Amino acid sequence: MELGDLIKLIRTYFDRGKRVLLLICFFASVVIYYLPSSELKLKYLVPFIFATAFITIDILSRLSTVLDKKSESYDYIPDEHEAFHRVTDEIRKLCSKRKRNDTPVIVKVIGLRGRHVTAWLSSFLGHHKKDDWLINVQFDYYLIDKDFAQTVDGLEKYLLNIESSAHSVKELSQRCRVDETFSSKKVSIQLYTYDAVNPFQAFLIGEHSLILSYSMPEIISGKVADWIGPERNPYYHFKRDEEKHRFMFDVIERWLMFYGRKGVISNELRAKS
Repeated sequence: MELGDLIKLIRTYFDRGKRVLLLICFFASVVIYYLPSSELKLKYLVPFIFATAFITIDILSRLSTVLDKKSESYDYIPDEHEAFHRVTDEIRKLCSKRKRNDTPVIVKVIGLRGRHVTAWLSSFLGHHKKDDWLINVQFDYYLIDKDFAQTVDGLEKYLLNIESSAHSVKELSQRCRVDETFSSKKVSIQLYTYDAVNPFQAFLIGEHSLILSYSMPEIISGKVADWIGPERNPYYHFKRDEEKHRFMFDVIERWLMFYGRKGVISNELRAKS
């Protein structure tokens, strides 16, 4: 056995038994402290105190590492329900800082088939229509164009879903225009479609918050059989004020710049690549 392997083995067994060793050292220190002979105290107490301190420092160091990892995992969102809840919270925070005549909070939503993000929008508007904080917010929705989706392997089966999603966003857009509550609150929705294979599902909320998941192809026998969406993939929360997160804002914003060029086609704003 090489020295490196031996050290790893010792470390493994030490990690497994250090709590027991800590208890043994602690009780041994207590017993030795009450020995009648001062010479025995000095001879045996110091090593046990040293061992106790060493094990305690090691445990605290490992605990600190775990806590650091947990604080970093704040950016990790394990499921779609929690992600949509986080999106709502971020919109609420921004809207609460705005007045009626301020510039709107712009929420850019990038979807693929759009099944989940459009259902979220309908639920969001229904639940918060009468909330005072819902004011001055503009939703820009980006969904794949149905005709282009016909050319993408694995998306043919979702053409009705894609069409339904676009129709749902259009209906919600019209609802915001004719409903007095939404129009007075300056809540608006625009639909854009794009001709591209988009791997993202993203909520770009204002300038500083990005909640993002992804779609990925399921390949069977060398062919794309399906697209696995965010319902089976995790989400991540990026913040522009954190330097390590800024590159994702660049990725999403550049994607929108390239595929988000506007063109009016059949009363629908359509982004063309």
